[in-house]
Amino acid sequence: MNTPCRDDQRRARAFTLLEVMIALAILTVVVGAIYGTWRSIMGAMRVSRVVATEVQQERMALRWISQSMTYVMWHQANSRLYYITTPNDEANTLSFVTRLPDSFPRSGRFNRVPVRRVEFSLQPGKDGGNDLVLRQHLLTADGFDQDEMEYPFVLMSAVREMEMEYYDLQKQEWVTEWPSSNQIPVRLRVTLKLDDKSNKFGQGRGVFAEGVPASVGVQSAWQGRAPGQQGNPPPGLQPPPPRQP
Repeated sequence: MNTPCRDDQRRARAFTLLEVMIALAILTVVVGAIYGTWRSIMGAMRVSRVVATEVQQERMALRWISQSMTYVMWHQANSRLYYITTPNDEANTLSFVTRLPDSFPRSGRFNRVPVRRVEFSLQPGKDGGNDLVLRQHLLTADGFDQDEMEYPFVLMSAVREMEMEYYDLQKQEWVTEWPSSNQIPVRLRVTLKLDDKSNKFGQGRGVFAEGVPASVGVQSAWQGRAPGQQGNPPPGLQPPPPRQP
């Protein structure tokens, strides 16, 4: 009876070159598929983090705008201090005096004095678009100090335009001009129009914050005119003096 030799047995247990090449090809395909899936997952996670950060910034920015509009203050006899600046064709700036809570940004910098002037404005950002920034100062201060001018609090980026609207009870609609100079509107709405490149939720979209002022304008008849103050306040809600540099 013939028995196979050891060389024949080794040859039977070994892989051929073709089998090895096929196995390597299959392994390459599997590893490539795993790597592609991993890259897709990591890319989706990065995009989701960016989107979540942007949404959080928008939410907080709108909350602080709405919160500041709740207790807006205006004294007709002291329009030099309590003037209100609203966005227009020349400048995307919203500025007014209001009473702020301790949780408002940078309250500690002003010793938590609640009554302050706030200014929301647009300025060029690092990425080429506009940043929505916040500046503040006390009524006793002569404008914004150097730190507020050079290092404002950045609320959000990629904002193209800011628009202010008022709710007219007589017309029952939102209007862009408020003719009444002796009262605060019952409702305010600030719309932030975002850059087209911020298109994760649609190009050129806008977000808005609404505020329902809980205060009323103080008319001259209710308040003694300050000594030496002359003349009547300018009509409308937009009589800003030149801002201090």
